[in-house]
Amino acid sequence: MGLPAKNLPHAGALSKLCKRSRKAIMNSRQILPTLLLLLGSLACLPAFSAPVAFSGKVAINGLNYSGAAAFTFALRDKEGTVHWRNGANADDPINVPV
Repeated sequence: MGLPAKNLPHAGALSKLCKRSRKAIMNSRQILPTLLLLLGSLACLPAFSAPVAFSGKVAINGLNYSGAAAFTFALRDKEGTVHWRNGANADDPINVPV
């Protein structure tokens, strides 16, 4: 038969190592969901930070307009519900050179 573990010369060090390993595993179980949530959040950033490119012209009665203009912008769904607008209310314009 072999010697009991308590009679081995490094049994105490091995026991401490096992306890540390268990603590590390427990900590990784707590850290992993947090890390995954953080990485998932970072993956969404490009979708929100990229500007929407648009170009066009402004015409009044078929004539191209040039100069300063006051615009209001809003994002609406197909029912007409406003989900975003450039100001606090619908009458807050921004001045845009055209």
